[in-house]
Amino acid sequence: MTRTSDGSAVVSPLCSDGRRAVIATAIGVLVPVVVGLVLGAIDPGRRGPAVTLVLALGGWNLFVVVYVALTLRTFAGTDQAEFEAKMARRRASRSWVVRRLTPGGDGPTFALEAALVAFGVVLVLPHITAIDLDDLVLIPVTISILLCSWALAVVSYALHYADKDGQEAGLEFPGTRTHTFADYRYFSMAVATTFGATDVSITTPRMRRVVNLHTLLTFAYNTVIVAALASFLIH
Repeated sequence: MTRTSDGSAVVSPLCSDGRRAVIATAIGVLVPVVVGLVLGAIDPGRRGPAVTLVLALGGWNLFVVVYVALTLRTFAGTDQAEFEAKMARRRASRSWVVRRLTPGGDGPTFALEAALVAFGVVLVLPHITAIDLDDLVLIPVTISILLCSWALAVVSYALHYADKDGQEAGLEFPGTRTHTFADYRYFSMAVATTFGATDVSITTPRMRRVVNLHTLLTFAYNTVIVAALASFLIH
């Protein structure tokens, strides 16, 4: 951890969910817009709804990649003291208004957004007759959306678990725990892949409610994946 001349810790401004989301949003919007303008200038025929949609979905993927990368760079690879300091900075930077009115990176919020985006791409997009996408484009786009959305939900929920566990201890890990981001990323991935807590014990009603919601969102998301596979087979 970087320290000032008086020995106090300097915590990265990227601890703020809002700052990371704003940076990722700016990149996810600007890059597709620039690419679209360049393609339109080179070939005016590439200004149809299909191209616009692919660029928009590419922007979503870019947003997710940047946000996840910034989150991992900020919170992963830290020791317990640094992680706790960064989580304290994160809590202090998130007012009620910011949490409700901006894409602040809250676990349930991003998990729901990811599920909705995946749902739209898998179940709605293939049936819009005005948008004609070749399978060579549609299938890679769909797979990339599913992977990016899953990664976003896992990382954002890892921070959500860390926040709730820091306020009121509700998770007991087997063996020696690190009390760092790695613990919560492990637990978030476990819930996202097994619909359960695996070898981690949930010790408080509040944490059980948090895990229940994550499980429901994960079930909804995995239902979308099954629907995608069925759609590809039928198509």
